[in-house]
Amino acid sequence: MMLALKIVVAIIVFFVLVLLIGLLLLRHFIRKFLGALATANVPDRIHLVRQDSLGWENRETVDQSVQALFQLGFQDAGGYTVQEMPGLKLQGFANVSEALYGVVYEQAPLGVWVDVVTGYEDGGSLTCSNAPRGHELDHRPGHDKIYGQDMDAHGLYQRMVSERLQKAVKPANASQFAIDFERGYAEEMEWRKQRGVTPDEVARVAQSGQESSEGQK
Repeated sequence: MMLALKIVVAIIVFFVLVLLIGLLLLRHFIRKFLGALATANVPDRIHLVRQDSLGWENRETVDQSVQALFQLGFQDAGGYTVQEMPGLKLQGFANVSEALYGVVYEQAPLGVWVDVVTGYEDGGSLTCSNAPRGHELDHRPGHDKIYGQDMDAHGLYQRMVSERLQKAVKPANASQFAIDFERGYAEEMEWRKQRGVTPDEVARVAQSGQESSEGQK
């Protein structure tokens, strides 16, 4: 009787383990599928195209951010469109003394937003942004992102200064802006496509999209 009971228990344990392994494998394949689906039309690499004039739609908002960055010691690093992303415009800036890059973006229907970025010598980075989207996604290890839609360029700069880790940083130069921007994008996309998108990220993106739609009503 005891032997039969042990056999039954062993069979149950075996099937539970098989089920757990199956669920883990299923979760892995779902994650990879979602990642491939989410990034299917996202380019692995981008190329910035220098432009003499960008024709901003929200000129006043852009000018406010640009003037703020100049006041904070940033230098003009040029205006660009992105070859692989029609409609996206960006103006680059570099603060040499603080080793910071600044970027003012515009793209419909998202509008205008600003990033302030520092790179660490160990390969990591910190980005402070008032972008309306992006906060839904997990951050690449070592590449922290702080989002605050209520912060202007001055607020982003102050947050950067207070949150940046006390360790060696990479230099920021206007002449290197496009190269560093393209490299940073490529590294980010390589990590995201290898890792895939988690179900939690999908849910957060869906929730954010729903809230944005309700806010526009």
